[in-house]
Amino acid sequence: STETGIAAGDETVAIMDANSCTVIDSVTIVTSVEEQNICIITVDTTSSMNVVVWDKPQPAMGIERFNVYREFLSVYNLVGTVPYSSLSEFTDTTNGIDPNATSYRYKVTAVDSCANESDLSDYHETVHMLVGLGIPPIINLSWDNYEGFTFTNYHILRDSMGLGNWDTLVSLSNSSSTYADVNSPNTSGLRYQIVVIPPSTCVAEKAKNYNSSKSNTTSVSNPITLGGSTAVTNENQPDCDGTATATPTGGIQPYVYSWNTSPIQTNATATGLCQGNYSVLVTDDQGDTITLFASVGIVPGISEKGNPNYMQVFPNPSRGNFTIDISIAKREYVEIRIYDLQGRLIEERVLGRVQGSHIEEINISEYGSGLYYIQLKTESSMEIKKIILE
Repeated sequence: STETGIAAGDETVAIMDANSCTVIDSVTIVTSVEEQNICIITVDTTSSMNVVVWDKPQPAMGIERFNVYREFLSVYNLVGTVPYSSLSEFTDTTNGIDPNATSYRYKVTAVDSCANESDLSDYHETVHMLVGLGIPPIINLSWDNYEGFTFTNYHILRDSMGLGNWDTLVSLSNSSSTYADVNSPNTSGLRYQIVVIPPSTCVAEKAKNYNSSKSNTTSVSNPITLGGSTAVTNENQPDCDGTATATPTGGIQPYVYSWNTSPIQTNATATGLCQGNYSVLVTDDQGDTITLFASVGIVPGISEKGNPNYMQVFPNPSRGNFTIDISIAKREYVEIRIYDLQGRLIEERVLGRVQGSHIEEINISEYGSGLYYIQLKTESSMEIKKIILE
C-alpha cells in the first residue's frame, strides 16, 4: 500500500493481517525540496524599500511558493510569501523597514505543494551608506559591506543636481568602507549611491533582470554659510566705465544677482559704473541672501588732456541730492550745467569767476530716475560726468 500527500515529519504505521494481528512501526518523512538561494538584494527606485531577488528553478520541481525571512535579533522571521508563478522577487513594504536607516539580512526557502519547506538559504545583507560633512567642500562616505556573493569593487555614484544623472565617481576595492569626495559640487540635490556587481546577472523570471546591488541613496544638504567678496575696476573719468564683480562663497548654487544700479543689473559683474558706492543682493538656490558692497573710484590722472581743472560728483548713484566738488587751477569764469538723456538743460549754475576749490550742492530729485550729464565749463576747458538717479 502506498500513501501520498504526507507532509514531512514523524508518522506511525500500523499493519494488520486477516487474523487481526497487528504490527506497529514509526517512520520519519524528510523533505525533498532543495534549498533555494538568494541571488541579490537591492533597493527599489525610490530607495525606500529593500528588494530580494532569486533565480527560481526551471521546471518547478513541485515548488508551490517561496517564503522570505528577515533577521531581527538573530532570529529570522517570515515577512512574505511569493507564489512560484509570480516574479521571483520580493519587495519588503513592512512599515518601519527603511534601507536609509540601517542594513538588513534576508533568507529564503522553497515550499512544495505538500507544504514541505526547504532549509533556509544563506543570508544576504544590504549595503547601507552614511554621508557626513567634512571640512568644506569635503563629503565623507561610509558603508556596510555587502554580504552574499563575491565581488571585486564598490562603485561610488554621484548625482550632482539630483536629476537622476548618475556618474561613476570612483571604483574602490571590495575591502573599502570609506571614501572622501574632496571636490564635491556646491549644488542643491547632491546625492550619492554605492553599487556592487554580482558574478552573474540575476533573472527574476518574466524578463526582469538585476545586474547590480544598490545601496540606499543619500542626499547632502550643504550647510556652508553664504558669503562673498567684491572686486572693482575704477572709472576713467568722464566715461563711467567702471565695473564691480561679486564673488559669492558657500550657500547653494546657482546664485541670483541684483545690483542697485539703474537699470538693475543681474550679472555677477555690473558694468558702466561711474565713481560711487554700489551694493548687490546675492540669493542662492535655497533662498538665503547676502548683500555685498563695492566702491568704484577713479583712475588717477587728469580727466581731459591738458586740462588742469577737475570735477568730482558724489554720491553716485544718487536719489537726486548730490555734491559737485570742483577745483579750478586759475581764476576764470565757470558754469555748471546738467542735461537729461534727450539733451534738455534741466539745471544751470553760473558761478562767476572761481579759483581753487568750490562745492556746489545740487537737488534734481523732481526729475525721474535715470542717467544725466553734468557739464563743467570754464573759459579754457570743459569736462562732462555722468550721474545716475535712482
